[in-house]
Amino acid sequence: MGAFDDRYYTVEEYFSILEKSKEKLEYHNGKIYAMAGGTSNHNAISVNMSTQLKIALKGKGCQVYSSDQQVMIESTNRYVYPDVSVACGNREFANEKKTKLLNPILVVEVLSESTAVYDKNTKLHLYSKIPSFQEYVLINAEKVEVHTYFKEEKELWRISFASRMEDTIQLHSLGINISVAEIYDEISDLKKEL
Repeated sequence: MGAFDDRYYTVEEYFSILEKSKEKLEYHNGKIYAMAGGTSNHNAISVNMSTQLKIALKGKGCQVYSSDQQVMIESTNRYVYPDVSVACGNREFANEKKTKLLNPILVVEVLSESTAVYDKNTKLHLYSKIPSFQEYVLINAEKVEVHTYFKEEKELWRISFASRMEDTIQLHSLGINISVAEIYDEISDLKKEL
Protein backbone atom coordinates (compact mmCIF):
# COMPACT_ATOMS: atom_id res chain seq x y z
CA MET A 1 0.00 0.00 0.00
CA GLY A 2 1.65 3.23 -1.12
CA ALA A 3 0.70 6.80 -0.27
CA PHE A 4 -0.84 8.69 -3.17
CA ASP A 5 0.92 11.88 -2.17
CA ASP A 6 1.36 13.74 1.08
CA ARG A 7 -1.37 16.38 1.03
CA TYR A 8 -4.80 16.28 2.68
CA TYR A 9 -7.73 15.30 0.42
CA THR A 10 -11.40 15.86 1.08
CA VAL A 11 -13.79 12.92 0.65
CA GLU A 12 -15.18 14.65 -2.45
CA GLU A 13 -11.68 14.94 -3.97
CA TYR A 14 -11.03 11.29 -3.18
CA PHE A 15 -14.16 10.11 -4.99
CA SER A 16 -13.37 12.32 -7.96
CA ILE A 17 -9.88 10.79 -8.20
CA LEU A 18 -11.21 7.27 -7.56
CA GLU A 19 -13.73 7.61 -10.39
CA LYS A 20 -10.90 8.20 -12.90
CA SER A 21 -8.38 5.79 -11.38
CA LYS A 22 -7.45 2.47 -12.94
CA GLU A 23 -6.32 1.14 -9.54
CA LYS A 24 -8.01 0.72 -6.16
CA LEU A 25 -7.49 3.64 -3.85
CA GLU A 26 -8.32 3.67 -0.15
CA TYR A 27 -9.13 6.81 1.80
CA HIS A 28 -7.84 7.22 5.35
CA ASN A 29 -9.04 10.45 6.93
CA GLY A 30 -7.53 12.82 4.35
CA LYS A 31 -4.85 10.54 2.88
CA ILE A 32 -5.20 8.42 -0.26
CA TYR A 33 -3.37 5.11 -0.64
CA ALA A 34 -2.94 3.02 -3.79
CA MET A 35 -3.59 -0.66 -3.18
CA ALA A 36 -0.97 -3.07 -4.45
CA GLY A 37 -2.09 -5.88 -6.72
CA GLY A 38 -2.32 -9.32 -5.14
CA THR A 39 -0.03 -12.27 -5.80
CA SER A 40 -1.33 -15.49 -7.33
CA ASN A 41 -1.61 -17.05 -3.84
CA HIS A 42 -3.38 -13.97 -2.49
CA ASN A 43 -5.94 -13.96 -5.27
CA ALA A 44 -6.55 -17.73 -5.15
CA ILE A 45 -7.01 -17.70 -1.37
CA SER A 46 -9.49 -14.81 -1.64
CA VAL A 47 -11.53 -16.75 -4.22
CA ASN A 48 -11.33 -19.98 -2.18
CA MET A 49 -12.49 -18.22 0.98
CA SER A 50 -15.31 -16.41 -0.84
CA THR A 51 -16.46 -19.68 -2.41
CA GLN A 52 -16.48 -21.57 0.89
CA LEU A 53 -18.34 -18.74 2.62
CA LYS A 54 -20.94 -18.59 -0.15
CA ILE A 55 -21.52 -22.37 0.02
CA ALA A 56 -21.74 -22.43 3.84
CA LEU A 57 -24.09 -19.40 3.97
CA LYS A 58 -26.56 -20.56 1.31
CA GLY A 59 -30.08 -19.78 2.51
CA LYS A 60 -28.91 -17.89 5.63
CA GLY A 61 -29.69 -14.36 4.41
CA CYS A 62 -26.06 -13.29 4.07
CA GLN A 63 -24.13 -11.85 1.12
CA VAL A 64 -20.43 -12.49 0.45
CA TYR A 65 -18.55 -9.62 -1.22
CA SER A 66 -15.24 -9.61 -3.09
CA SER A 67 -12.44 -7.06 -2.80
CA ASP A 68 -14.29 -4.79 -5.22
CA GLN A 69 -16.84 -3.97 -2.49
CA GLN A 70 -15.75 -0.88 -0.63
CA VAL A 71 -16.47 -0.70 3.11
CA MET A 72 -17.06 2.69 4.72
CA ILE A 73 -15.90 3.15 8.30
CA GLU A 74 -17.94 6.23 9.15
CA SER A 75 -16.58 7.00 12.61
CA THR A 76 -12.96 7.17 11.41
CA ASN A 77 -13.59 8.70 7.96
CA ARG A 78 -12.17 5.77 6.01
CA TYR A 79 -13.07 3.90 2.82
CA VAL A 80 -11.33 0.54 2.46
CA TYR A 81 -11.39 -2.57 0.26
CA PRO A 82 -11.20 -5.77 2.36
CA ASP A 83 -10.34 -8.95 0.47
CA VAL A 84 -13.69 -10.51 1.45
CA SER A 85 -16.58 -9.16 3.51
CA VAL A 86 -19.92 -10.57 4.60
CA ALA A 87 -23.11 -8.73 5.53
CA CYS A 88 -26.22 -10.45 6.83
CA GLY A 89 -29.86 -9.43 7.02
CA ASN A 90 -30.54 -5.89 5.85
CA ARG A 91 -27.49 -4.65 3.97
CA GLU A 92 -26.81 -0.95 4.48
CA PHE A 93 -24.96 1.27 2.04
CA ALA A 94 -23.79 4.89 2.16
CA ASN A 95 -24.96 5.62 -1.38
CA GLU A 96 -27.67 4.66 -3.88
CA LYS A 97 -25.24 2.81 -6.17
CA LYS A 98 -24.48 0.49 -3.22
CA THR A 99 -20.73 0.82 -3.64
CA LYS A 100 -20.01 1.69 0.02
CA LEU A 101 -21.06 -1.05 2.47
CA LEU A 102 -21.71 0.18 6.01
CA ASN A 103 -22.52 -2.99 7.97
CA PRO A 104 -20.23 -5.97 7.40
CA ILE A 105 -20.42 -8.62 10.11
CA LEU A 106 -17.22 -10.39 9.02
CA VAL A 107 -14.11 -9.20 7.18
CA VAL A 108 -11.32 -11.33 5.70
CA GLU A 109 -7.86 -10.02 4.84
CA VAL A 110 -5.26 -12.12 3.03
CA LEU A 111 -1.87 -11.10 4.35
CA SER A 112 0.98 -10.03 2.11
CA GLU A 113 4.46 -9.05 3.28
CA SER A 114 3.79 -5.37 2.61
CA THR A 115 0.44 -5.21 4.45
CA ALA A 116 0.71 -7.84 7.22
CA VAL A 117 1.49 -5.49 10.11
CA TYR A 118 -1.11 -2.96 8.97
CA ASP A 119 -3.78 -5.64 8.51
CA LYS A 120 -3.02 -7.31 11.86
CA ASN A 121 -2.96 -4.17 13.96
CA THR A 122 -4.43 -1.03 12.43
CA LYS A 123 -7.20 -2.60 10.36
CA LEU A 124 -8.58 -4.67 13.25
CA HIS A 125 -8.83 -1.46 15.27
CA LEU A 126 -10.52 0.35 12.37
CA TYR A 127 -13.02 -2.41 11.60
CA SER A 128 -13.91 -2.69 15.29
CA LYS A 129 -15.37 0.83 15.01
CA ILE A 130 -18.16 -0.53 12.75
CA PRO A 131 -21.15 -1.34 15.00
CA SER A 132 -22.14 -4.49 13.04
CA PHE A 133 -18.58 -5.89 12.84
CA GLN A 134 -18.09 -9.09 14.86
CA GLU A 135 -15.31 -11.16 13.31
CA TYR A 136 -11.98 -10.70 11.55
CA VAL A 137 -10.11 -13.42 9.66
CA LEU A 138 -6.45 -13.07 8.67
CA ILE A 139 -5.06 -15.61 6.20
CA ASN A 140 -1.35 -15.88 5.46
CA ALA A 141 -0.70 -16.17 1.71
CA GLU A 142 2.76 -17.73 2.11
CA LYS A 143 2.18 -20.51 4.67
CA VAL A 144 -0.73 -22.32 6.32
CA GLU A 145 -1.75 -19.87 9.01
CA VAL A 146 -5.23 -18.53 9.75
CA HIS A 147 -6.10 -16.25 12.67
CA THR A 148 -9.66 -15.40 13.66
CA TYR A 149 -10.74 -12.64 16.02
CA PHE A 150 -14.32 -12.89 17.30
CA LYS A 151 -15.86 -10.09 19.37
CA GLU A 152 -17.61 -11.83 22.28
CA GLU A 153 -18.39 -8.57 24.06
CA LYS A 154 -17.67 -4.88 23.51
CA GLU A 155 -13.95 -5.06 24.41
CA LEU A 156 -13.49 -8.84 24.67
CA TRP A 157 -12.10 -10.73 21.66
CA ARG A 158 -11.66 -14.50 21.26
CA ILE A 159 -8.60 -15.29 19.16
CA SER A 160 -8.21 -18.63 17.38
CA PHE A 161 -5.35 -19.98 15.32
CA ALA A 162 -5.09 -22.76 12.72
CA SER A 163 -1.84 -23.92 11.12
CA ARG A 164 -2.57 -27.39 9.69
CA MET A 165 -4.47 -28.38 6.57
CA GLU A 166 -6.66 -30.74 8.63
CA ASP A 167 -7.80 -27.88 10.91
CA THR A 168 -11.18 -26.20 10.69
CA ILE A 169 -11.87 -22.60 11.57
CA GLN A 170 -15.08 -21.78 13.37
CA LEU A 171 -16.70 -18.51 12.37
CA HIS A 172 -18.81 -17.70 15.42
CA SER A 173 -20.44 -14.60 13.90
CA LEU A 174 -21.94 -16.69 11.09
CA GLY A 175 -22.41 -20.02 12.88
CA ILE A 176 -20.36 -21.94 10.29
CA ASN A 177 -17.06 -23.83 9.96
CA ILE A 178 -14.57 -23.57 7.10
CA SER A 179 -11.89 -26.16 6.31
CA VAL A 180 -8.32 -24.83 6.20
CA ALA A 181 -7.63 -27.28 3.36
CA GLU A 182 -10.39 -25.60 1.31
CA ILE A 183 -8.93 -22.15 1.99
CA TYR A 184 -5.55 -23.29 0.59
CA ASP A 185 -7.00 -25.56 -2.12
CA GLU A 186 -4.73 -25.91 -5.19
CA ILE A 187 -1.98 -23.72 -3.68
CA SER A 188 1.22 -25.74 -3.85
CA ASP A 189 4.03 -23.29 -3.11
CA LEU A 190 3.39 -22.70 0.60
CA LYS A 191 6.35 -22.42 2.96
CA LYS A 192 6.78 -25.30 5.37
CA GLU A 193 7.06 -24.66 9.11
CA LEU A 194 10.47 -25.44 10.61
